[in-house]
Amino acid sequence: SEMQKGLIDSGIDVPESIITWIEMSGGGSDTVMAASGKFTRWLAAHPDATKIAIGTVSVETGQGVFSAAVASGRWQDCMLATHYNGHQTLAAWETPEAAMWLGGVANNPGSYGEYIVPLAIAIMAGDNPAKVTTMDHEFLTIVDIDAVKAEMGVE
Repeated sequence: SEMQKGLIDSGIDVPESIITWIEMSGGGSDTVMAASGKFTRWLAAHPDATKIAIGTVSVETGQGVFSAAVASGRWQDCMLATHYNGHQTLAAWETPEAAMWLGGVANNPGSYGEYIVPLAIAIMAGDNPAKVTTMDHEFLTIVDIDAVKAEMGVE
């Protein structure tokens, strides 16, 4: 996975044998409940696990994971990174357990047109553009809280 590759590239050995993939759904309020339940069960099944790195595809999934870790008293064993930041991220950062939620990737959706419009024009002109377009993104943490709020459009 890209997360595993990123950790290995940073000098952290992460063999496939210690990775657990948990399908937690894709987004929305149902995902919060699904992620919370599944991660609660995972934590119960692995009571001696520490240094648990979690990457989620949405802030809703992150909220469920965060809630499960806090409710089970295991938040200090966990490091959470989400795809996007949201109100859930900001709320978590206001708790004593804030250190668990490291932050999230900001894709800056307001700039999607900068990528999509030229791509559409190229396709309409008969060009064969690259099959993958990578957008600028950054990982925002609690230190970047002003940038997180700006991305979200909140004060």
